[in-house]
Amino acid sequence: MRTKRTYSVAFKRQVVEELLSGSATMGQLSRRCEISSGLIGHWKNRYLEGKLVEGKSASVRALEAKIKDLEQMVGRLTMDNELLKKAMEYTLQRRKENSLPITAKELGGVKRGCEMLNLSRSSYYYQGIEDLQEQREEADLRDRIEEIVVEHPRYGYRRVTAQLKREGIIVNHKRVLRIMQEESLI
Repeated sequence: MRTKRTYSVAFKRQVVEELLSGSATMGQLSRRCEISSGLIGHWKNRYLEGKLVEGKSASVRALEAKIKDLEQMVGRLTMDNELLKKAMEYTLQRRKENSLPITAKELGGVKRGCEMLNLSRSSYYYQGIEDLQEQREEADLRDRIEEIVVEHPRYGYRRVTAQLKREGIIVNHKRVLRIMQEESLI
């Protein structure tokens, strides 16, 4: 069985131009170059269509386009991965301030971020008045509990609760205990 031979574009063009110039017939070229006349005919058709040119073939260009698309996809997925890592860090740290951990710039826009998190944009922008007020109160209470613990490091949650009540802040001892445990103050 004969091994598959490959021919350069320059050789193919030379054979076809020789055929078209009339200096040799298809049979003569076929015998001299040891190529079938059908192959020479195929080269001739490609030459006339303008596809017999040096450079990258269509398959190479298609693969390069696919690589470009895949690189864009990898970039997008990398950005998504970074966002999810930040979101995970945020939930673990539980920030005291009332701000979002990730800005719209980092997401590539609010629309893209909401799509990624499977969240409607109206939910992203919604901030209930009660929720904000409760969050502020919770943050203030956390700050005050931390200040008391710094002033009196030996105080447990019961004494901290009593101190808060002396200051006029009415709070349940279970809530103080939970906050102190979350903030690692016990």
